[in-house]
Amino acid sequence: MQCMKKRQSHPFLFSLRAHSFYVIISKMVVFNMSYTAPINQKGRRSLTASQIWECIERKVRNAEEFVSAIINTEILSESATEVTRRVTFAPHGHPAGAAEAVETCRMYKPCRVDFVAADGSTITNAVSVGPGGDEEFYYTYIFEWHHPEIAEGTPEASAQRIADWKVCSRRLTEHFASSHPKLISHVYGSSQTTKLAVEATIDTMHRLVAEGEVA
Repeated sequence: MQCMKKRQSHPFLFSLRAHSFYVIISKMVVFNMSYTAPINQKGRRSLTASQIWECIERKVRNAEEFVSAIINTEILSESATEVTRRVTFAPHGHPAGAAEAVETCRMYKPCRVDFVAADGSTITNAVSVGPGGDEEFYYTYIFEWHHPEIAEGTPEASAQRIADWKVCSRRLTEHFASSHPKLISHVYGSSQTTKLAVEATIDTMHRLVAEGEVA
């Protein structure tokens, strides 16, 4: 028996030739993207650090308020720094077509939450302070989408990248359709959807504070 290995462990491709057994390990697909935007912009009431973190904690427990593709959040377990939740998706709301998913939310107060899926895919929401001081805050999304069943550089990988972008676009279209219709028509399926994801969260934060839901 002979065995040939490459670096990563997903997915496994097997072939049987004569009396030799070959294991070729291909590198799985991981899509990475990020975007940052200011939270306190000119013409808007400035949010404080405590208000921003309260909004982030609310997003952990009530994802449907921030993500239109999610229709329900169920808390399964929690500690001071970690929440395990089950989220239910609207039809076509999940890239792989799942009806629900269990996520581990790791909170690093007051600046970061990592939303970690079962396959290792992670969406990080981070808050940082700029050189302007206490009121100059920035919000960053970092997407790390894992597809262990797909090998890098294949036609399947290209198709999945397009599918992931489309799902991201659908999640944001409802939020921006009335206020940014021209923008939506140009960003569907493009990297601009990452930008809109950040801005949608910031808009929701300001709305919750303005409506008195967050003090």
